[in-house]
Amino acid sequence: MKKLFLSATSLMVLFAACSKDDDNAPQTNKKYVLSIAYSSDSLEISYDDNNRMKKIRDWYLEQDYIDSSELVYENGKLTKLTSNNSEGVMKLSQSFEYNNAGKLMRANSYNSIGERHNYDSLVYNNDGRLVALYEAAADGYMRKHNYTWDSKGNIVSSVRINIAEGVETKDSAFTVYTYDSKVNFGSRQPEFFTLEPKEPASWLSANNLVKSVETNNTDRSYAMTVTNEYTYDADGYPVTRKELEKSVRGEEVVYSHEDTFRYRYIMK
Repeated sequence: MKKLFLSATSLMVLFAACSKDDDNAPQTNKKYVLSIAYSSDSLEISYDDNNRMKKIRDWYLEQDYIDSSELVYENGKLTKLTSNNSEGVMKLSQSFEYNNAGKLMRANSYNSIGERHNYDSLVYNNDGRLVALYEAAADGYMRKHNYTWDSKGNIVSSVRINIAEGVETKDSAFTVYTYDSKVNFGSRQPEFFTLEPKEPASWLSANNLVKSVETNNTDRSYAMTVTNEYTYDADGYPVTRKELEKSVRGEEVVYSHEDTFRYRYIMK
């Protein structure tokens, strides 16, 4: 399944469900993402009776192909993601483990023959906020991400450190984030972060990313900047996003790409 934050066309599909949170207490007037649209691809989400994501469908319109995934819950927690392969057979794609506080502790990813090929381990502070994530691959490759939060509940910076033979190296990348003051739907639907823990600024922060700037200490002339422009509905949720990604080395632009996104919600 491709990255959710970069997915999706407005699909005229509605799903009905009851309104319950993890404690089974009724909620009202909460919005859930129904579809995300961009370019020639699309993504739609359906929900179960507890308003948890149940199915995700990626539509690759140019290839006339649909990638379907199903989310499996145990004791109220998302524990597995199964996805269809090229033959249409559903196979395990991801599995998830939690700590005693109910926080995501490890996210495992599997290849087409059911072998785990990488996993992410997550570390939290005493306030329950993510402060570190370790990436590990079957071939021994590892790297660490450290996160810093502000008082508004946003991740404002991250440091990515490569690890060689179990030792942190000086090969590091640094990213600084800025935000709007509106509602980040991802922070209100925990499945987004569980499925993509490597994107905590997008899925855990209270507000929406307006700009990120990444630099590194091995090529100080290089920088990658991503800027986002939003329009919002009356409740402060994004309905469109215009994204511009640009990489420069010194005065030279080495890469530039622009996308537009549209978001649709269902009120429950």
